[in-house]
Amino acid sequence: MNEALATNILSILAVDHLYYRNFGWYWWGIKRELKRLGHGPSELKHLGDYYDGSVDVYYADLEIPDMIDAALVHQDQHRFHKRNNSRSFLPDGEPYILFDEDAE
Repeated sequence: MNEALATNILSILAVDHLYYRNFGWYWWGIKRELKRLGHGPSELKHLGDYYDGSVDVYYADLEIPDMIDAALVHQDQHRFHKRNNSRSFLPDGEPYILFDEDAE
């Protein structure tokens, strides 16, 4: 993730704090990357230490650029008709409810 993309995501989340839900289970990878770039909870409360480790298996085979691309596609598909909906599906088709204790 480059800093321009990080800045855009942070800007959106600052205005609409539930927008993180539009990333679905990819949120955890996005959150990790934002933190890796040096962003933290003093800048945006979303970036605390809460993490859902149940999705780790789905990140195992994803390179970071591929994860970011997939997260952006997921976000784009949910930003209108499913805006801020915490419900989505994992890659294996299982329902997933996103809840980030830091953001809610």
